[in-house]
Amino acid sequence: MARRQTNQKPSFDDQLVLFRYFLHELKLDSLSELSEKLNSSECEGINENGNTYFYAYIDRVCKMRGAAIMPEKLRLYDENICRHTRQIGEKRCGLQWKYFQYVALLFTEMYLDRYFSDVDAFCNDLNAWLRQVYNQSLGLIDFQPYTPDKLNKLAFMCATGSGKTLIMHMNILQFLHYFKRAKRINSRLSINKVIVLAPNEGMCRQHLDELAMSSIPAAMFEKDRGFVKQQDNVIVIDMNKLKEEGRIKTVSVDSFEQNNLVLVDEGHRGLSGDVWYDYRTRLSGDGFAFEYSATFKQALNANAAGNTQQAKDARALMEEYGKSIIMDYSYKYFYGDGYGKDYRIYNLQSTTDPEKKHLYLVGCLLTFYQQVKLFEVKANALREFRIEKPLLVFVGNRVTAPVKSSNLTQAEKELLTDVEEVLVFLNKFLRDRAQTIEHIRTVLNEDTGLIDAGGKELFYQDFRALQDIFGMDADPAEIFADILRLVFNTDGNADEPRLRMENIRQTAGEIGLKVGEYGDYFGVINIGDTSGLLKNCEQKGIIVSNEEFVSESLFRNINMPNSKITILIGSRKFTEGWNSWRVSTMGLINFAKGEGSLAIQLFGRGVRLKGYGGCLKRSGKLDANVTPPEYIERL
Repeated sequence: MARRQTNQKPSFDDQLVLFRYFLHELKLDSLSELSEKLNSSECEGINENGNTYFYAYIDRVCKMRGAAIMPEKLRLYDENICRHTRQIGEKRCGLQWKYFQYVALLFTEMYLDRYFSDVDAFCNDLNAWLRQVYNQSLGLIDFQPYTPDKLNKLAFMCATGSGKTLIMHMNILQFLHYFKRAKRINSRLSINKVIVLAPNEGMCRQHLDELAMSSIPAAMFEKDRGFVKQQDNVIVIDMNKLKEEGRIKTVSVDSFEQNNLVLVDEGHRGLSGDVWYDYRTRLSGDGFAFEYSATFKQALNANAAGNTQQAKDARALMEEYGKSIIMDYSYKYFYGDGYGKDYRIYNLQSTTDPEKKHLYLVGCLLTFYQQVKLFEVKANALREFRIEKPLLVFVGNRVTAPVKSSNLTQAEKELLTDVEEVLVFLNKFLRDRAQTIEHIRTVLNEDTGLIDAGGKELFYQDFRALQDIFGMDADPAEIFADILRLVFNTDGNADEPRLRMENIRQTAGEIGLKVGEYGDYFGVINIGDTSGLLKNCEQKGIIVSNEEFVSESLFRNINMPNSKITILIGSRKFTEGWNSWRVSTMGLINFAKGEGSLAIQLFGRGVRLKGYGGCLKRSGKLDANVTPPEYIERL
């Protein structure tokens, strides 16, 4: 297809031609046309006819606007979705979809039906749409035509917290339904294995637990045990176990053949040249693939500029995913619909002044303390809004300094690295009582000298809740004592509280943090190089010891109701493999300075919100007639 001459750069949305095709099939210009009506708890669930309320509304819209889809087809798709939902929701005490989840499932039904019924006719329709897109957008999109052999991948670009895992489970059942129907007509159709690919072993365990909750038989792939026997069982594989040639703990990617149903978690991984992209493509080459990520856009845009080979490869990937992303419900839509936590970003402008850096971190800690205090004093009022106990997460780009390099000056070697900087701050905050109290006074009086990009005081009017609780003339010494109690799990009257780091030998990669020798742990560090960090911190005057009698992981129990951990510290490994309803404050040091997958993935770890009645929405976006507690927006 020839490209018209234009100086206009195509937007990312312009290039999502498959998503736009299915919106067009329902005579919709955008997803927001449905959100205006269906983004309400009243529209969720099943009506008296056994169909979803979503279906009833979409059916009326299609008939009114003259959509090409047949009403009988739409009803069958809805019945399939309801049947699969009953299976995966049986152990989940009922499962009701949000409108955007339903639309993703509906589009999948429409796609798989066409794909397995007549792939050539489907391909022709997609190419007719592609030509129409060219005409409408004045040549903004320069994609090659679809071919039948390239229709075996669908991708879902949905915000973290929007239910991608449940969508994955439904996709497995949807695919198997249409595959088995087609196989009755064409016995040569074959799927070797159903494979879930995850970025690490921890996420593999999460997938196994979630699949069990959805009543989908699954097993972890273990090389010494071979393949599971049942054909329909799902195999969960850590991507790091796939290699060109198998070794003791790895397996050759080619041993799985290429006609597999592959479901790829964190699908943005590998799009910058990683071998993982090649491996998963080969696994599904003669089969089918579903991929899921919140950050396809950032990964695909990262290297697309210029005329280098890398840029050309990036543009080819953009075309591939533009033609296979069937659902775009990225974070801007998720947040705009009222889902997930609210946020405010406090960026410290570049400074080498250690006093200002320390004051900034005091402000960060005081912001978190205000959340913990509100959670304590308003516990009863917050209960129906399902707010979890606040958690502060510090994430650094580096853990220990590269002290072995001969090219570094002595001053550079002595610079604190990210995780160490947090620990030295906490130790100083605890030990220097008089100075800390003065810093608290300065931050509360909003006279810090810390200015944001808009020229305003960084913490301007941010502590009204504390001033309401303690009075306008709040005593900083009283607040410091209460911080020791609520944040650091220690007696607020201790003369000289000291930070103590304890290497938890029975749990690899964990260091517990407490004040003094006998208090409860208030924090946990989860990193790889514990020995290097402990050595460096001991040299900086922090108390370090070993703990032989803690057998349970502090990190893995952080979401338990009885967890006393208030601060979690780690490095970039926190961008995936865990999540928590508790995260209320994040401190980022030398990390995610620009737009990209890392920043969004990290924020996604804590953006989830249960919300009033489990609706997942912020209090300001509720459709229920309730009055939220004062200052709930801080939580």
